[in-house]
Amino acid sequence: MIEAFAGARRALGPGPYRTYTLGNVSSLIGTWVQRVAVGYLTWELTHSATWLGVMAMADLAPSLVVGPFAGVFADRVNRQRLLRITLLLGLVQALGLAMLQLLDALPIAMLFLMTLTQGVVNATAQPARMALISAMVPRDIIGSAVAINAISFNLARFIGPVIAGILIYSFGVTAAFGVNAASFAIFIILL
Repeated sequence: MIEAFAGARRALGPGPYRTYTLGNVSSLIGTWVQRVAVGYLTWELTHSATWLGVMAMADLAPSLVVGPFAGVFADRVNRQRLLRITLLLGLVQALGLAMLQLLDALPIAMLFLMTLTQGVVNATAQPARMALISAMVPRDIIGSAVAINAISFNLARFIGPVIAGILIYSFGVTAAFGVNAASFAIFIILL
């Protein structure tokens, strides 16, 4: 049983993949915090199940449209630079949401446009995130590194909404957007 985890221990040993994973998990948790905050704010602004669906589509549908092109693009450019740029764009978007919400100047149309923008940015970043893994670990443990990446994503899907609920209840939606901005900053620094 312990031998089954040898690849994971090697992948997470000292080196770039461990640092990448810490940043990636931070960013993924922040993304889920923001997704919950956007849903909460959408409901607060509209009390409409239709708007909730439209907002989820704006966040996730760009992966279907942009994703294939972003994969081809990521194969032709410096992936680390592409990831840094998309993380910076995500940080700016999250800060923009936080500032607009703080100023009480975030109508539903603007929330939709900013969520759609973040959906496009995330769809552009995802292929670069995945492709970087093979450059950071030896070939014989790529499977372990990919598994760790999948676990990280699913862990973030669990932890992010919990954190979002606590933040929204305790400090409001603005804090949730701010935490997402901070999560992007952490990943940029660690990358």
